[in-house]
Amino acid sequence: MTNAVDHLLNRCPLAWPWRALMVLVAGGLASLLFQPTSWWWLLWPCCTLLLAQLLHERRRWRGFLFGWLFGFGMLVPSLYWISNAFLVDADRFGWAIPVVATALPAGLALFTGFAGLAVVMLPVGKPVARWLMLAVAWVVGEWLRGWVLTGFPWNLLGYAWSERLVPLQLVSLTGIFGLTLISLLVASAPALLLDSTLPTRLRRQVAAAVALLLLLWLGYGVVRLHQHPIALDPHFRVRIVQPAIAQAEKWTAEGMRTAMQRLITLSNQGSEGNQDAAGDINLLLWPETVVQQDLSTALDLRDYLVRAVSPALANDGHLMTGMVRINSFAPQSFAQQSDESESDPASLQLHNSMAAIDRHGVLVDSYDKVNLVPLGEYVPYRHYLKHLDLSRLTPGPYDFLPGQNDHLIRLSDGSKWVPLICYEVIFPNLRLRSYFGGDQPPRAMTAITNDAWFGNSKGPYQHLAMARVRAVEYGLPLLRAANTGISAISDPMGRTLARLPLGQLGHLDGDLPLAVASFYAQQGERPIGAILLLLLLLIARICRPKTAA
Repeated sequence: MTNAVDHLLNRCPLAWPWRALMVLVAGGLASLLFQPTSWWWLLWPCCTLLLAQLLHERRRWRGFLFGWLFGFGMLVPSLYWISNAFLVDADRFGWAIPVVATALPAGLALFTGFAGLAVVMLPVGKPVARWLMLAVAWVVGEWLRGWVLTGFPWNLLGYAWSERLVPLQLVSLTGIFGLTLISLLVASAPALLLDSTLPTRLRRQVAAAVALLLLLWLGYGVVRLHQHPIALDPHFRVRIVQPAIAQAEKWTAEGMRTAMQRLITLSNQGSEGNQDAAGDINLLLWPETVVQQDLSTALDLRDYLVRAVSPALANDGHLMTGMVRINSFAPQSFAQQSDESESDPASLQLHNSMAAIDRHGVLVDSYDKVNLVPLGEYVPYRHYLKHLDLSRLTPGPYDFLPGQNDHLIRLSDGSKWVPLICYEVIFPNLRLRSYFGGDQPPRAMTAITNDAWFGNSKGPYQHLAMARVRAVEYGLPLLRAANTGISAISDPMGRTLARLPLGQLGHLDGDLPLAVASFYAQQGERPIGAILLLLLLLIARICRPKTAA
């Protein structure tokens, strides 16, 4: 019977296409692991089926194919929303929709393909080694996905737990890669436990190891949540404004006027309207690029904004807003640029920025976005791709430039805040760990974004989920202002305290949650790197040929 099964799975020329189709379907089901469905329980059937197809496979090309098909099936349905950005100006960019919808997932699936290849390169008679290698190689692939070709670590497998607070707490120790590792080990283990060709003793050992992993994993989450109930600072009030400006209108003159009116009106709701009287808002947070001028030089506009929102701000209050910062000579407004004019980076340098302004009109600090969106804010490798006549989705002929001031924003009272603009929040390594070692750690993550590009799709839900995971990793509250949503306030455990639905006009008020110490914020990815190295040494030991007695 065993020989017949082995022949069917590994040598019968008619069987492997059906197996490949099953893996592709399993990958498609795995796309439901992520927001807005967040069906975490699908991890078990999907990961089990993938490992079952790799466990006895001998041909390396099939191992790569099965891994690639799983990744492709998972990423196509969960990344389709990127195509919505190309519909904002469909006449110019509509042609790119089928390319983006398939080419991006196909490229990202190469990393899962190499994970499948790594598994099949191990001896067939070493099922435990193959089980461990799938998890290790998958995590390495996810890490590489955050760096290769500017990086795009979207929908890593660990994000399946973004709505489950108990298992999610592990990221405070290991980061998202540790959560992916333990998820794969636990969810793919049934492929070993249900394989009748394996010795009973071996299956019992695997079952015991998985049970111990589950106990430690979930036990840590329960204890951490119990030790850290919701804790707020009653003396620090936050207001987050969501103006809900459609992307097609955002960069028009009329859209800018509408946005400014909404921002000011929503900022002052509930205030007395007296510019001389202080309100109770200590931090007023506006979304990404809602101000299309440089507030460091546009003094009249800055003075107008401060006077307009002063009824809401406390005496020590600050307005924190997205803006376009201009380093050199430029038109008065970013929107005044002509798409037909020549780009001259030497004469005009634009940055997607965040500015902090106090109640007296002083710009106390600013931050320039470091991780820019390829083809959204700049054309990568422009020197090599210029013959393709590629252009950005954002208006104007000039590329945004990455910021050099990768630092925390400091307010007038000396408090520190982690500034994150748009998709910077999806990168696990925030490169800010040196700031967590001082006497005064950051108070919160201030994440501003404009997800209007993606309409009513999965994109904004997934973006918010990853932001909440970053907050748990670093033990910081999350203050998220999104133009069209989803704006939210979350505590360091990932508990959502306030939320504005997608597409809704409004504002959120709340007391600032208190930060909690995080092991990951101090140590970063060194511990998970050590764990992966130990697992590789264990795999090597398992696969070592036995010496004759």
